[in-house]
Amino acid sequence: MLLLKIMGLMDILAGITLILYHYELIPLRILIAFLLYLLIKSIVFIGDLASAIELGISIYFIIIIFFPITIFTFIATIYLFQKGITSFFS
Repeated sequence: MLLLKIMGLMDILAGITLILYHYELIPLRILIAFLLYLLIKSIVFIGDLASAIELGISIYFIIIIFFPITIFTFIATIYLFQKGITSFFS
């Protein structure tokens, strides 16, 4: 139960990190830390649709370094927020 809440909080923080990096308010190394978190989590729980979506978001974390696309940033952030809130409050 506690692990589920921690992972929910980390998803919310990953969404916040994505938005803040999009507007260049945090350094690249913080983005890379959350990229690795999402990548490892999506590989560990592979075979689930949510893990496949998180793998896609991890790839977008790499793309945003070079080409920030606003609509994808907001879609990924909304997904991470809703997943984090659902995990945190379940």
